[in-house]
Amino acid sequence: LLIGVAGTWLVWRIAREAAPERPTVALAAAAFAGLLPMRLAVNASVSNDAAVEAASSLALLLMLRALDQGWTLRRASGVGAAVALALLCKQSAI
Repeated sequence: LLIGVAGTWLVWRIAREAAPERPTVALAAAAFAGLLPMRLAVNASVSNDAAVEAASSLALLLMLRALDQGWTLRRASGVGAAVALALLCKQSAI
């Protein structure tokens, strides 16, 4: 359940990165993602799908930050670690 909350928070952060001057977009994105019935069912059950979604969302957030602020070794390593975490959770994560 906590991984689902983390995934919703990451969706909010992604929307804030994509549209920093429009905070209502981030709120709408988080509300939409957080209230999807299938997502709620997946996050309430015991499976690795919620972890894959959170790790993939983290990778996307880190990619957006790197595109905005420039790629560094640290940012590239963070993206690689997030993608690796997603792949460790489920091989079909990519």
